Formats: sequence, C-alpha cells, structure tokens
Amino acid sequence: MWWAVNMACSVKHFSAGLPVQLIASGALIDKIKKLQLEKVFDYFTEIAEEDYLDDKGKLSPGKAKLKLTDYFIFERTIYLDVDGCVIKDLSPLFDLPTLFAAQVNGTYQPGVEELPAAMYWCKSSVLMKHYGLAPDVTLPALNSSFLLLSNMPEIENLFAQASENLNLHPIPAGQRHKTWGRGKGLQPDELYLNIACAQLGIYPDDVRTVYFRNRNDRGKVLEINDIRKNYYVLGLYGSEDFNHVSLKSIYNRNVRPLFHEFFPGKHFAKAEYLMTFKIANFKIM
Repeated sequence: MWWAVNMACSVKHFSAGLPVQLIASGALIDKIKKLQLEKVFDYFTEIAEEDYLDDKGKLSPGKAKLKLTDYFIFERTIYLDVDGCVIKDLSPLFDLPTLFAAQVNGTYQPGVEELPAAMYWCKSSVLMKHYGLAPDVTLPALNSSFLLLSNMPEIENLFAQASENLNLHPIPAGQRHKTWGRGKGLQPDELYLNIACAQLGIYPDDVRTVYFRNRNDRGKVLEINDIRKNYYVLGLYGSEDFNHVSLKSIYNRNVRPLFHEFFPGKHFAKAEYLMTFKIANFKIM
C-alpha cells in the first residue's frame, strides 16, 4: 500500500494533469481511504479475488498483472510497478506512436540461443517443447515494470493469451531456470507475456523508461538529475538485496518531500522499510 501511495505522490507532483487509477484488492482500497490517503488517486478499481489468487488461494502477482487490461479504464494507459518513483513528467510518453511499449532487454530465436543473457526465466529448449514454438520464432525478453498499452483488441488478445499460458499451461517450477522469490517461487508474468508475443507475433516497442541498478554494478553513482536526463522512473526491482545501495538513498531523498507535499505531518515510509515486505524476499512453496 505504501509503495503505491508513494508512487502516486510522485506521479501527481510531476504529471499533475494525468489521472491515476489504482487497481487493488477491496481491503487495500478500504485501508487507503481509512488512512485518508486517497487524494493522490483519481479512480479506485477493485480486482476480483480470482484474478489475483491462485487455485490454492495464495497471492499470485503474475496472474494479477496479466489480468490488468480487463480493468483499465482509459484509451491509453501507462502501467507502473509501484516499487519505484516517477522522476519527471510522464505525459510525453502518451505521444509515442505505439500500441504497446515496454523495456525490452533483448530479442532472440530459441533455436539459436539456449539461455540468452536477456532471458532470465527459462531455457529455450523448455519453451519450444512446452509451447511448440518454432526454433526460428522471435522471442522478446521484456521487463514489465513499465508498460504503455492502448485499449485495442490486439492488446486484449495478447494479454488473454499470456493469461492462458500461465493459468492453463504453466511451466513447472523445476523446469524454469530462475525463480521469482525463494523456494519454488512464483510464476513470473514477464515469461508468459514474452511467450504470448511470440505466439501472436505482437511485439513491444523498446522504450527505456525505468532506471535500474543492481548491487554489483560498478562505476559512478548517478544522482537524480543525471538519471532524469534519460529516464522517467527510478525502479527498485527485485528482492531486498538486489538493488544498488545508492537507489534506496535516492528514493528516500526524492520521494519524502513529495509525500509530505500531499500529506504533511504523516509518517513517510522509507525504501529500507518497504523493501523488507517485497514478495521476492519470501520463500514460496
């Protein structure tokens, strides 16, 4: 909840004219209203339990993410993961001539590369066998922390196919190369959206919107004005120990005044606190 509130504060500060839609459980929406934090959201949309819980009644964020297009209320929507903050006006992104944009880490043919550097989740041989993909089909390796989506049948069909891949034909945990979370992990939405892109021949335009930096990256630490030159969003992707130490400090220094701009006197939730609750930290059986 606090991730979402902080993110919305940053959107409203830099893009005051953009309406913000929060898609969340009824309980979370009720809590936001109870704590009087609703002023940074224009629309609340309750997601159905069957769209964010798996068949055992456990939280399935990947399932939820692939159902989001069913809930969008605008002709064009920028989706943002809430574990980050906006650092400049998002409005120019809506002028891009694309139906579908994301950050694309690379593309590859599964018959040529067994485990490309850009594909984190699964080996090519598993994907070809499990879904009958041709060796020469093109697969993207996208990051879904940012999505720019138009309300068009092609996009609805793409996400419906991705949902079918995950819900009806999921890849068993033991056959995936990496896990989302510890233990068997969760099913990653990105994997099934990549597969759907190859199945339907619908590919995102690569728009580098979110700045990430993992803990092992070397070199100069960029401050916010340098990051702002090339990116719109600061992202704290992954588990508690994945991100470079500088990102938490940058997040806190920049989001705290934006939060207090809208909620003076209320307690600000720092990145160090919020990171401990990320689902990627937990062991999933």
